[in-house]
Parts: sequence; C-alpha cells; structure tokens
Amino acid sequence: MRTVNDDLSVVTDIRNRNGEFVEQRNDRFVLYTNMLSLEIKRIITDIEDVFYDCQDGKDKDHWDPEAQQKFSKLRHKLLDVANSVDRLPKNLRYKGLSCNSVPAADFIAESFREAFGDNKTGE
Repeated sequence: MRTVNDDLSVVTDIRNRNGEFVEQRNDRFVLYTNMLSLEIKRIITDIEDVFYDCQDGKDKDHWDPEAQQKFSKLRHKLLDVANSVDRLPKNLRYKGLSCNSVPAADFIAESFREAFGDNKTGE
C-alpha cells in the first residue's frame, strides 16, 4: 500500500556562494530527513576535530575535564536533534493518524473534498 509519506517531497533551491540560483532538487521527504540527520552527525565530527586541535591533538580520554564536558554536551544536543529529524517521517500525523498508515489515495480524495466541496451535494 502506498502511503502519504511515500508521496511527500521537499523542493530545495540550491544557490552558489553569491546567492544565485544554481538548481532545484526534489527529494522524497524520508530521504531528505535522512540527509539532514546525517549532515548534523557530520557536524559533530567537525566539532570534535576542533576540540582535538584545541587540546593539542591529545586523545579524547586525555582532554581536560572541562573540554570533555563541553564536547559531550554539544554532542548530546546535536544527536538529539539528528534523532528527532530521523524520527520525523515516522511521527508525522495527518488528522491524528500516522502518515505511514494513511493510504495516499484516501488522503488525496479527502483533500480534494475539503478543497472543492462534496461533488454529490454541490457544496
């Protein structure tokens, strides 16, 4: 069964450093959220690299306690956000129902009725 989540997509305009339009991407919603989550996790490694540099390249176990605590706090917050983004497609609701369980055909039919009225009554 094809569900609403299968049909959701995100359109993104890609721009260069000058803000000029380069291209447009259209990704499935689930793929888009997965990509965002992965990018957040990559940021964690970038932050870790900065901490390593600031700790003279020492192994993480040998960082000063304050640096360890600050890195752990940042890492925890970013992982929470990444995991929330990962769960978004699973947690998305339409009228209280999971978008993973709402058949796409039913969603389209109901949306059409709401937008244009009931064809039988002419409302």
